[in-house]
Amino acid sequence: MHDNQRTDRLAARLALAGVKRRRAAGETNIGYSGMNQKLRGERRLSPGDTRRLHQLVVNAPETGADDWP
Repeated sequence: MHDNQRTDRLAARLALAGVKRRRAAGETNIGYSGMNQKLRGERRLSPGDTRRLHQLVVNAPETGADDWP
């Protein structure tokens, strides 16, 4: 799988889990602008960044149908 595909999937998983990019940036100690560049594939995500972002997805509170307006 191409790196951009992995980045796209990770960005999608963060969005589906309800993890905002600003929170992801804070949790990984990356600036907001840098996080956006990484999730757009303009900068490379380190393995450590990827692990921390994956943990955010795993630990995100589950949202159910009751959360829909």
